[in-house]
Amino acid sequence: MKTTLFNASPKRGKSASGFLLEKLKARLKTDSRLEWNEGAFYAKASFDSAAGCLRESERWVFAFPLYVDGLPGHFLDFLVRLSNTALDLPQHPRVYAIVNSGFYEGKQNELALEILSNCCARNGWIWSGGIGVGGGPSLAVLAGAKNGRGPMAPVDAAIDMLAQKIIRGEAAGTVFTQIAMPRFLYKLAGEIGWRQSIRANGGRPRDLGKRPGAGS
Repeated sequence: MKTTLFNASPKRGKSASGFLLEKLKARLKTDSRLEWNEGAFYAKASFDSAAGCLRESERWVFAFPLYVDGLPGHFLDFLVRLSNTALDLPQHPRVYAIVNSGFYEGKQNELALEILSNCCARNGWIWSGGIGVGGGPSLAVLAGAKNGRGPMAPVDAAIDMLAQKIIRGEAAGTVFTQIAMPRFLYKLAGEIGWRQSIRANGGRPRDLGKRPGAGS
């Protein structure tokens, strides 16, 4: 059976969703019997091109970031069009998902997974679960960590589990995880990052507290 690894991040370049899919792909490569292809639907991408990669796959893995407790708008639009299109899609594909967010807790992604589950129920697709990952912005920083070691260990364990379920064609359930870093350190790192970013763009750290339009 063929599996499609589908990056639904609105970013065309590097993204946390792409990073997590690369980790998953490395696990899937260990099973020589498994076939896969890759697809993506970023903002302003071609629907036909993106949807075409799903036609010959019996297992779909969607990776995307959390947007306002739900799916990114462009991906939601893609799913609606996919539901209403006349494309010759597999009748009952298994659907898995990897959702990441900037929240510390992976459980913050729960609603997005439920939305995708409802989409599957509406279309006769087999919802097979997935993982919600917290601490998304820090993933790229930890990219060099050895598998299963350091702050990435809990995320690596969840990816390992998902890979095995995909290989076996089994439901993965829902797993929430986050980087192994104390919350206060994660918050501190985020605040430092904001300050570095505003300086790089010609601003001042104190400008972060401004509220344009307040009191007007």
